[in-house]
Amino acid sequence: METQTLRELFAYDESAGALRWAKPRSRVRVGAIAGRLSSKDGYWRVETGGKSYQAHRLIWQFVHGEPPVGEIDHINGNRSDNRLENLRVVSRAENCQNRHNVRSDSKTGVLGACKNGGTYKAEIKKNGVRTYLGRFKTAAEAGAAYRAARA
Repeated sequence: METQTLRELFAYDESAGALRWAKPRSRVRVGAIAGRLSSKDGYWRVETGGKSYQAHRLIWQFVHGEPPVGEIDHINGNRSDNRLENLRVVSRAENCQNRHNVRSDSKTGVLGACKNGGTYKAEIKKNGVRTYLGRFKTAAEAGAAYRAARA
């Protein structure tokens, strides 16, 4: 979406971290929060002109005047918190490094730990380089080693 169109359609509410409708449209009230919170992935999505947009990317563009180059990271890990101070442009690797929650397909349920035979191993990847952190008796110990290395 072009920045000019974006600024005509919406206003950015800094305190709420939300886009609000600035132009009347069918079934939309001026001042109402634009979009809805996706139950699938936790991001706010805004639909207009037959397209769906992630609200955090529109907010970045609204404030900075151009679309972000790269991914937008929610610093505190809360995907629905679109306050500007919680958003930053990062590479894919940096965004993955800031993960706060375990993936939904995790077999251990612990961030940084994976089952390896009768033990658990921990690894960390930075700048494309994977570093082996060791084998541990429990997933919790492997997760603690991962968190320590990440810090």
